[in-house]
Amino acid sequence: MKFSRNIFPKLGKTWQLFFALVIALVLTLNFSRVATAAAKHYTDLQYNSLPGIKLPKYERFQLNNGLVVYLMEDHELPLVSGTTLIKTGSRWEAGDKVGLGDIVGSLMRIGGTAKHSPDQLNEILEQRAASVETDINESTGTASFESLTEDLETVFGLFTEVLREPAFAPEKLELIKTQIKGSIARRNDDSDNIVVDADADYVVDDDDDADDDADADTVVDDEYADDDDHDDDE
Repeated sequence: MKFSRNIFPKLGKTWQLFFALVIALVLTLNFSRVATAAAKHYTDLQYNSLPGIKLPKYERFQLNNGLVVYLMEDHELPLVSGTTLIKTGSRWEAGDKVGLGDIVGSLMRIGGTAKHSPDQLNEILEQRAASVETDINESTGTASFESLTEDLETVFGLFTEVLREPAFAPEKLELIKTQIKGSIARRNDDSDNIVVDADADYVVDDDDDADDDADADTVVDDEYADDDDHDDDE
């Protein structure tokens, strides 16, 4: 009896392990066959057609000055927003004025207007939880606004001022220049930027790479050197 008690438990565990391995092998083979049978060549794959794009209802009209306006009404919330697209962009910058578009796009908003200083403009918008923003990217300039319906007349008036009568406050211009200088000075603090620049060396030739370096220097050297000369003349 002692012999039987020592052998059979071990034999039972061995058989349990054996059966578990057999079951696992069978399941694996079955799943492999199913996957092989279900796999299709990519040319045999079929997809459902994509749903069509449904545009919301809108009105299109043209102002006397040629400006085209698209109006889409949504009365779910008492908010009014709008965006103006301007045909401009950094792609049209002169080689010795790299960064000009970015500066102008920011300065139009933060530089105030002919009727309101930068602080006054910010205060009026903040009191009404409204916004007016401008930007110039590579191929487009944008100006946008958002306000409550009850404040539309005031906010849209400020939006018009920013577009038509920007003041380009000198102190805000200096602030933007300082921010750009700091950004360029810190660009190698992030190792990812170094890797990207290194990879670019294998994509562009030496002449193109030299031009890129000159463009970066233009923003912090040539642009500011002109300003320094102007200050000396004054």
